[in-house]
Amino acid sequence: MNVRPVPEPALRDPDAVEMARVWIAERGLHRSLKIGMYQESYDVPEQRAWGTILADMTRHIANALREKYGLDAEKSIDLIRDAYIGELASPTSDAKGGFVPARTEGALHSHVIPALSRDPSFHRTCSCEMDPGSRPG
Repeated sequence: MNVRPVPEPALRDPDAVEMARVWIAERGLHRSLKIGMYQESYDVPEQRAWGTILADMTRHIANALREKYGLDAEKSIDLIRDAYIGELASPTSDAKGGFVPARTEGALHSHVIPALSRDPSFHRTCSCEMDPGSRPG
């Protein structure tokens, strides 16, 4: 499995919480999301919190595209926003999945991110099959 490195601050912070993972596997897009932490622990609307997370991720993607390929970051943000709004308006696949208890076994969960092993909340896991003709491009 080709996994991304865990950021150093997350490794140093014993209270770090992993909020999202996304994979392409078995011809589909699969994700694991930590839903409910903001609403239940901080009385912050989950929608607002995830909007902030998605916006921050978008800026980081745009900056990475600028650094690696010389692409204009603002133009990349515009293109990502357009693709995002288009996908919401006309999905290329169904969002399937459900809630499962947080796993506590396995090195990826209990060793790398210890906060997950202490967290009794639920995670939403979901997946969709990718139609080769509908890949972003």
